[in-house]
Amino acid sequence: MNNPKTGGLVDFIWGMLAAFEGNWTESLAAFKQCLQNAEPPEIFYLIGCVYFQLKDYKNALLYLQKAISSDVKFADAWFMKSVIYKLSNDEESASASMKSALESKEAGAQCLEFLKRQKEPDFENALPFLHLNRTKNLLTKGSLRLSKFFREQIFTALD
Repeated sequence: MNNPKTGGLVDFIWGMLAAFEGNWTESLAAFKQCLQNAEPPEIFYLIGCVYFQLKDYKNALLYLQKAISSDVKFADAWFMKSVIYKLSNDEESASASMKSALESKEAGAQCLEFLKRQKEPDFENALPFLHLNRTKNLLTKGSLRLSKFFREQIFTALD
């Protein structure tokens, strides 16, 4: 990316657009591209969540841990780790990660909804992507032409 000030933003938009369309490999590529200029915990978290969507729990845990290593109070990253451990039948690690999510007391954390109600999360979708199922084809309304156009615009901005 020629412009490091806007590169991360363009890559983030590209990653979320790909996630919205369920294109997890493209979303992963976009979020990894974000790491070229900086390594914020939020991007490690999103990469971990994309790996979760791909059911690659080993890499998901690796990137979620990178997010937590950058910010130990990242409640949503702790929460997603607990989900993966629960799916892997590692109740001890799941409980410890859930406890860390609760103890972080991060205001505005997405996992608070589940933590307050003790509601089981939708294990089919990672936390940052739960809302994507509510509206399909928000940007393109299913138009392949518009999807192609958006991608071309993103790739042009990346050059």
